[in-house]
Amino acid sequence: MTGAMRLLHACLALTLTTACRNEPASASLGAASAPTAPARRAPLTTGEAAPDFSALSHTGYTVSLSQLLDKPVAVYFCVNGFDPTCTALVTALRDGWLSLNQRLSMALLVVPSGYNENRAFATEHELPILVLADTDRAIAGAYGLSPTTGAPGERMPQTRGFLIAPDQKVLRVFSDPKLAAHVPELAEALR
Repeated sequence: MTGAMRLLHACLALTLTTACRNEPASASLGAASAPTAPARRAPLTTGEAAPDFSALSHTGYTVSLSQLLDKPVAVYFCVNGFDPTCTALVTALRDGWLSLNQRLSMALLVVPSGYNENRAFATEHELPILVLADTDRAIAGAYGLSPTTGAPGERMPQTRGFLIAPDQKVLRVFSDPKLAAHVPELAEALR
C-alpha cells in the first residue's frame, strides 16, 4: 500500500469515527434506508432543502446526512447500480480526495444494492467515500430520482450529484451523465 493510500485510509477512519454511530448495524445488513421526507416527483434543484436520510454504509455503520453537515457534503446517486459511469465517478472522487476532503465533510454514493455488494465494490476500488445502501430506492425517491409512474420499462433518471451546504440546502446539482468530469467543478464549488 502506498503512502498516499495509507493517508486516505487514515482520513477515512477518522471521518468514520465522528460521522457514524458507535454501534455496528444490526444483523440485518441489507436494511433499507429511511429518509425523513416523502418521495418527490421532480429532482431537487439549487436552493431547495435536501431531505435528511439514514442508510447502511459499506462499513457496516448507519450514517445520516445530518450527522455530516459540519461542512458541505457531496451526495451522488447511481440509480442503476455500479455501471461504468458510476465506477468512473467514484474513481475520480478517490483520486481527487486529498484535495477535496479539506473542504468537504464527506462524499456519499447512494446505490440500490445491498451491504455485501457495496462493501465489495468499495474495497475493490479502495474508496475513501461512503457507499450507502438504498435497496428500496427510498432515498433516490426523496431526491426525485425514481420512476414517477412505476410503469413497466420506465427508465430511471440518470446519475446525479448534489452538493449540500451545512444548512442542508442544495448548493449545486451535477446532472451530466459523465459525472467524473464534474470532480474539478466540485473542487471549484468548494472554494
